[in-house]
Amino acid sequence: MKLLNVTKARVIWLFDLLDLNPKGKSIFPDLFEWLVAEYHFKKFPKSVDERDAQGGWILEQGEFQVSEEIFKSVDLGIYNDGLVATTQSTTDDAERFLGNLLDLANKEFSLAFEPPMIRRKMYLSEITVQTSVSLARINPKLQEFANKISSAVGLQGDLGFQVTGIDFATDQIALPLSKMLYSGFIFERKLGATFSENRFYAKAPLPTTKHLELLADLEKLLV
Repeated sequence: MKLLNVTKARVIWLFDLLDLNPKGKSIFPDLFEWLVAEYHFKKFPKSVDERDAQGGWILEQGEFQVSEEIFKSVDLGIYNDGLVATTQSTTDDAERFLGNLLDLANKEFSLAFEPPMIRRKMYLSEITVQTSVSLARINPKLQEFANKISSAVGLQGDLGFQVTGIDFATDQIALPLSKMLYSGFIFERKLGATFSENRFYAKAPLPTTKHLELLADLEKLLV
């Protein structure tokens, strides 16, 4: 399983945003100005009234320094119930960014953040990988059925239908709120790529490293 690119590596830290500022100090619009100066966001709210459809403030195309000469692009969402960080590298980088942001903001604005405030962490990993495995190996009968579809529409050989994806999910309605996941686990052929390219889109409610580990396990099942 070869990683080709990371489309989205997102981390959500859920906590009551008001707990950061128990004394109700006025920090806007100074907070936006500080965030732009510290992380060089190119897109950011011009006023506190500029929110997205979910009521959050969105800052995009920022930079977070992960080592002496390496910077990673990052987007930030600030909501009443927490923070969202999105990168195109890893969820580890997104978490380091949030930790760095809250640590520096604590000092800059005398906030009251402490790690135990975080009620829950959620992850989203969307990546493109390359592998030559055949999803039909899950069950040869599935490809037999795909061949019947091909015959029904008049297609043959490599131009015919194939098994192109699998999807794992939980019963989101039955699960308690504390166990609700951000998304299902999806592995499917990449849209816009020919089958011969062996490019696959993969999505999971997991940290990037764990996502890749499970994809490697899946690949072993299909070899």
